[in-house]
Amino acid sequence: MDERSFKIFDSITKGKLTEHLIGRLPPNSTVLDPTSKFVKQFIDYCSIESDLEMVKRSISELSNIRIEEYKKHKKDDYEDPILLVKRSLFISTIIGYCRCFNSSKGRLSINQNFIKRNFPSSLMSVDNTIEFHNKIVEIRNNYIAHANNYHLEQVIGFIQFEYKNGHLESRMNYAQAANYSFHEDELEKFLILASFLMEQIHSKKERVSTKIIEEMTFEGLMRLGVETLQKPH
Repeated sequence: MDERSFKIFDSITKGKLTEHLIGRLPPNSTVLDPTSKFVKQFIDYCSIESDLEMVKRSISELSNIRIEEYKKHKKDDYEDPILLVKRSLFISTIIGYCRCFNSSKGRLSINQNFIKRNFPSSLMSVDNTIEFHNKIVEIRNNYIAHANNYHLEQVIGFIQFEYKNGHLESRMNYAQAANYSFHEDELEKFLILASFLMEQIHSKKERVSTKIIEEMTFEGLMRLGVETLQKPH
């Protein structure tokens, strides 16, 4: 689907979002029955696929930023004008990835079996891949979603003194060091993992699409197509 933005000036509700989506469907389209079990699965797989696509794009952007930084900054310590961008990408990438694995009452979720099954060992071993997956989840649970005493962040308080106009002045402040990226090899691992999961989800989506057609029956599908094409635009 194309990516577009639109403005909503009313309170945002499910109904309002649905109204806007229906109004922007391509020509000769009709909405699938949301009460169908297979349609629900199809929608959930599409949503997971969308999250993983965002993850892949964010990883690519973080990789591009890393390359540009190596070109621009020769020193290890430098003023960083795009720190907010890197932090936002890092956080959204991890949350978007882990969102696919979080079970909830609303959307289907995937689990480690998606990684263990059919993962191409020529790219990474399954054990190393699961270990990396667990690391991402650990970062989410201890660093991104909760402010635990995690090794990727350290904050210290300090007092600064200044002798000014015959008076000793002091000021309390803090310094913070935090990690908002992955190593180059980890970025590559992350991209491979997200791409693989997208392939698995796409296959699931294709299979459930067949189930939707079977549930409709061929005659029902033809009837729906004719009714849709006859509707006034």
